[in-house]
Amino acid sequence: MQSLPSPEDARFGHPLTLRRPPHLLPPQRSSVYVGVIVAGALVGEKVVNQGFDSMWASNNKGKLYAHIVDSFPEPESDE
Repeated sequence: MQSLPSPEDARFGHPLTLRRPPHLLPPQRSSVYVGVIVAGALVGEKVVNQGFDSMWASNNKGKLYAHIVDSFPEPESDE
């Protein structure tokens, strides 16, 4: 005799499908969960840092040393 599917199987299908609600997607092992959190924090920090750096550079265009270094004369050599 075939058993009936549980309500969880009927709602969400196979446990590895993406149809599961987001709160049920975290991994079962703590080491994987911590690794995902740390990797996400590192990637997020890099994205935010680059975003603010580019915003800072665009707001200060022509005022930063990197933008005006070519306007200074070359030092004369004593040779």
